[in-house]
Amino acid sequence: MFLLKFLVILCVFAQTVLTKLFTDEDVHIWNNLIAPYYDDCLLEANISSEEADAIITEMHISETKEVGNYLKCLYLKLGMIKANGEIDEKVIMDKAAYMTPEITKKCKKATDFGKDVFHKSLLLGDCVLKTFS
Repeated sequence: MFLLKFLVILCVFAQTVLTKLFTDEDVHIWNNLIAPYYDDCLLEANISSEEADAIITEMHISETKEVGNYLKCLYLKLGMIKANGEIDEKVIMDKAAYMTPEITKKCKKATDFGKDVFHKSLLLGDCVLKTFS
């Protein structure tokens, strides 16, 4: 009986430690990062502010042309993805405090199958949101 209780407690503890939710502070960091580029990227991607904001409020990335172009615009302007599609781990971790080295490496790897900056942007965003949701 003791072993069963121990295993249950261990599982709950492990789940708590391994799961990191996107906190209000993380949202604040992200919103401050994108603020200088928000309006330009909305126009460039032809996306509504409601659809763009839903990425964070709903923690979901719809794989539409508009969402992909919006993320591409933001990531390029932030320097997180270079024009050649290379993911800049240092920039990501320097600018987004919630991105640990482990999460950043995992999400960079998730972009390996992206054939261009558009697809890599969708894959990177999707990985980050899935990690924090």
